[in-house]
Amino acid sequence: MQSGALAALGRVDELEGILDQIEVLNDLRWVRSAPVEAAEILRAHGRVEAGLKFAGRAIERFDARPTAEATDRYWYGRALFLGGRIDESQMVFDEIAVEQSDSLSYRAFRAFLAVQRGDTAQATRDAEWLDEYVPPNLPGAGWRISPLYWQGVIAAALGRRHEAVDFLRDSYDQGRLHDWYDRVRVEFESLRDYPPFQELMRPKG
Repeated sequence: MQSGALAALGRVDELEGILDQIEVLNDLRWVRSAPVEAAEILRAHGRVEAGLKFAGRAIERFDARPTAEATDRYWYGRALFLGGRIDESQMVFDEIAVEQSDSLSYRAFRAFLAVQRGDTAQATRDAEWLDEYVPPNLPGAGWRISPLYWQGVIAAALGRRHEAVDFLRDSYDQGRLHDWYDRVRVEFESLRDYPPFQELMRPKG
């Protein structure tokens, strides 16, 4: 998406304009996700103040509209984290992880947040839950709901970098999309200077 490319290049003024256009179009999928992703990409490229600014923009937009759906609150919770409001983000993810008890992504991000707050016990409990998770037997859907990727998220948060990369590699080998966005995800911040992760993220082919 164009907003992500502009964020990676640090072209903040142009990024503001693109996000304004997205809001005018009122495409809720992008209204809720684009400013959060922009904040995350800016942060990953060392533009911390700009990342905080766009996280704040996202939070303001969420505060101005209902966030009843879990998907909306997912992005709201990420925005809160990127805006430095970790306790509030934890509250959001604690809530939706209970409501959506079979959701691997919500549970994994909750565990990530718990580690940031020093609650490694919660993260360990979520990791153990993922260890025991059995994907439903849905034709062609197994790779999408495999716990391996999300186990990698928690392992990275807990500082188990070798284990995290192994989980990620296995998830890709089983068919998960090798997404460029994994290079900038805040969940993998602790892995960015780790050579095996850098090699795994290097474009292939």
